[in-house]
Amino acid sequence: MTRRTRSGIIVGVVLLAVGMLIRGLADAEGPQLLLSIAAFPIVGFIVGRAGAGLFWAFVLAFVAVLVNTAVFSSGDITGGGSSASRLAAIVLLSVIAALVAGVLGLIGGFIGGRVWRRGS
Repeated sequence: MTRRTRSGIIVGVVLLAVGMLIRGLADAEGPQLLLSIAAFPIVGFIVGRAGAGLFWAFVLAFVAVLVNTAVFSSGDITGGGSSASRLAAIVLLSVIAALVAGVLGLIGGFIGGRVWRRGS
């Protein structure tokens, strides 16, 4: 794992954590959404490779959506009804959101690869 990959992962985790902190303290979903959408192309750009941007954006998004759901919607999961079907729906939606984020990371990695190659 290169230094750029580690830097990209750290930047992505920090942006997602700041977004969750903003939502938790200020109860503002708009800024969290903007930070979350911006985090994945930035991760791909810093990593500088399209495939790595896709992979790391997918992993970060999947974990972030699960953590976000566990922190902010834990009552919805354990409420009445079948919790197994709710959990399955949450995991499915997490995968879909992670795929979209992965594509954003792919685009950022493609652009970052061109920029880093040109700068070397």
